[in-house]
This record gives sequence, structure tokens and C-alpha cells, in this order.
Amino acid sequence: MSDVFVIGLAVAGWLASTWLAYRWGLHSQKLQREDQAKSAVNDRRRQFLAFMRSWRIEIGQTHLVPGGFTLEPSSFSDVVSSFVAQAELIREDFPAEMRKEFDALVSLVTRFTGGELNVRGGHERIQKSFDDLIAFVDGSKGH
Repeated sequence: MSDVFVIGLAVAGWLASTWLAYRWGLHSQKLQREDQAKSAVNDRRRQFLAFMRSWRIEIGQTHLVPGGFTLEPSSFSDVVSSFVAQAELIREDFPAEMRKEFDALVSLVTRFTGGELNVRGGHERIQKSFDDLIAFVDGSKGH
């Protein structure tokens, strides 16, 4: 074997190994990006669920007033705009067919007014809408 052949073989080997390392690096970066995207979706959903569960507790707290206890309507109405913002952050994480159901559940929550908390059955309807939305988001983790 001549020196030129050996050098050519070494250069070809170096080029091939460099190209393979580059391709594997791209693949590794793609896998990392996909993993980070999935993690971000899970983090947003977890934050939304924590927000919903804490808000649900807040609207269920009673306050002493003359004549007994009452639910505070502002505990619902003061947080609706934050709820809409939180819902919008996770809306695009759902596939199109699930997004329609998510939007409908969000709409059910936002249609209430704080004053419905003290109307007979109003508090239960509000909490049911919360529970339905929480169950939907919590059950959609695989998507």
C-alpha cells in the first residue's frame, strides 16, 4: 500500500466518522427538544390543575356575616380573568378534536357570575363545572 492510499483511507474514515457524529448529534438534539416540549406541556397542565383546585377551594370557603355564613361572590368573579389566561396557556396543548371540548368546559366556567354562589344549587353547579374541567385536563395527560 502506498502512503497516498493510507492517507486517503484515513481522510475518508475521518470524514465518515465526522458525518456520523454530526448526524447522531442532530438526532440527539431532536430527542432532547421533543422531551422538553412534552415536559413543558406536562408542567403547564400541572400548573393549571393546581390553579383550578386552589380556586375551587377558595370559592367553597364560607364567611361569617350577620345572620349566618355565606359564600363570598368575589372569590369567584375576581379570579375569572386569571382563569381565562391560565386556560389559554394550555389550550394549544390539546389536539383539535379535544380543543373543542376544552373550550366548551372553559365556557361553562366563565358563564357563571359570583352571585350564583349563594343561589340554591348555584355553588354545586359551579363546582361541578370545575370538577368536569379538572377531570378533562387531568385525564388528557396521554395526549
